[in-house]
Amino acid sequence: MVDHIPDTSADVLEYGLSADKPYLYSLTVTEQVVRDFFSAIIKARDTVDSNPAADRGALLTAAGEALQSTLYGQNSAYLASPWNSERHLGRALVEQAGLGGSTSDAVLRCSYAMAKQLLDILNDADAGNLSDDNMKFRIDVMIEFWTYCFMGMKVPSGDEE
Repeated sequence: MVDHIPDTSADVLEYGLSADKPYLYSLTVTEQVVRDFFSAIIKARDTVDSNPAADRGALLTAAGEALQSTLYGQNSAYLASPWNSERHLGRALVEQAGLGGSTSDAVLRCSYAMAKQLLDILNDADAGNLSDDNMKFRIDVMIEFWTYCFMGMKVPSGDEE
């Protein structure tokens, strides 16, 4: 049984894994992957705002497919664990998180929900319904939630310290 999840380069080396690539079964790496996805969604929104002919759906799908490729261990820029697969992460999202449907596109389907949540927050902020601090707080909460979901972990509540 593993009593420690490698979360730093030093930990990865200690467990005999390569430190040449970010290790996906790390909270910090998975959080950065989620942040990168959100950045891609913001970029897609900006693209559509500046070019109304741009295909918003295609941009969102491309960002979601990139997220799924990474989290399913298919992006060679990352060191994946067995968790990073349809068999494990996909199954957890479908069965335990209640997503339903196929494991083959579970992360992609989550990405649509993530994009909608983010765009709703940004639209509320643009309309003056959210302060910058409140917007940032809500986005940080989403990042934490999705990071823990993609790690197969229970999101800690504020009461657990």
